[in-house]
Amino acid sequence: MKTNWDYTHLYSGVEAWETDYHNVEQQLVKLEQQINADTLDYNHFIAMITTQFQIEETIERLYCYGKRHVDQDSTDEIMTTLSQRAWSLYAKLLQLKTQLEAYIIKHRPDMKAWVNRPEVQSYQPYLETIFKQQQHIISKEQQSALEVLTKQQTSIQRLYRALMEQDIVFGTFVDQNGKTVESNPSNAERYMKSSNQEERRDAFLANLAGYQQLQHSMAYLYNMKLDQEIALAHLKQYDSVLEMKLDQELLPADIVTKLIETVLKHLDPLHRYYKIKKRVAGLKQYHHYDKVLPLGVISTQHYELEEAIDIIKQALSVLGSPTLAYIDQALAEGWVDFFEKPHKRKDSFTAISYTGVPYVSVNFRHNYQSLKTLCHEFGHMIHTAYAKEHQPFVTF
Repeated sequence: MKTNWDYTHLYSGVEAWETDYHNVEQQLVKLEQQINADTLDYNHFIAMITTQFQIEETIERLYCYGKRHVDQDSTDEIMTTLSQRAWSLYAKLLQLKTQLEAYIIKHRPDMKAWVNRPEVQSYQPYLETIFKQQQHIISKEQQSALEVLTKQQTSIQRLYRALMEQDIVFGTFVDQNGKTVESNPSNAERYMKSSNQEERRDAFLANLAGYQQLQHSMAYLYNMKLDQEIALAHLKQYDSVLEMKLDQELLPADIVTKLIETVLKHLDPLHRYYKIKKRVAGLKQYHHYDKVLPLGVISTQHYELEEAIDIIKQALSVLGSPTLAYIDQALAEGWVDFFEKPHKRKDSFTAISYTGVPYVSVNFRHNYQSLKTLCHEFGHMIHTAYAKEHQPFVTF
């Protein structure tokens, strides 16, 4: 069983990465030339749309290779640069995709006639989405404005990732055993389940201190992001950012407001539950850091990694042998990084992407919470593996 990620599911090394990077640069030039030719021809259309998705899939692989390394070591400047270079390619592709969408709208009658041909079947959902969003497609004259907004988006995302993955420093507190502990995302919840309210409070405040330290930078980035999204919504002729975001998923604009209204009308059961929890726990005051306090006894059992995996496999066996086969494959092929290490991301997550494998990252601490977290992430991993097995990249 491998306990660290095997990056060769993406690339054998930086040299192979560079080869794909330069190939994509050439493909982007080719795609731009194809779009600018504005030729109304079925074979020309198939060549363009195929090239677009080939480029997009390769860019995802390029980005994931650098980003997965940075997930394990945020100080890796070489891999940080690789992920940023890949993102720059994607920004260029977004501009070309907008031009291709304008081409599709311009020649919509012919596209409608082609949509049922065998070669177009896998692209049909993509084309139908463009047809439905026709009035919001950016024109050729608006491309320069889109380019500015895309560059702003890239800068904001880079800065935010740097804050969350490199600059943030979480506070420390003294636990019940007199040990000084950093309250980071990988252990804060464990301490917030402590039976001691003071320990829960100290863990919560120490965790919060990391974000408070960056509150002004985060607020500035948030405002920048809002301005960028509002400008993009206006450019695409949407009445609001919310409408734009929901339309990307083909959802009605009022679905969120209806959801909020429904939740607000039915808060009484939640409030009653908190009151019961406060009474059962014997608390004089109920705070935010008391929300995850379990009402039952917390297991203190020690689990070896192999034992935890056996328990998870037994629990998931009801889903059938293919599910267990995915777990065995993941363990044998290095899909999972199990243990904490310096500069590794503190939170647990599954990297959901079509290229490579669904990499899982956890910080296994041999306790019940770690077992639950690993099982949770295995669920995301298996879902992603199934989705990839049964879908092409276009509809993933």
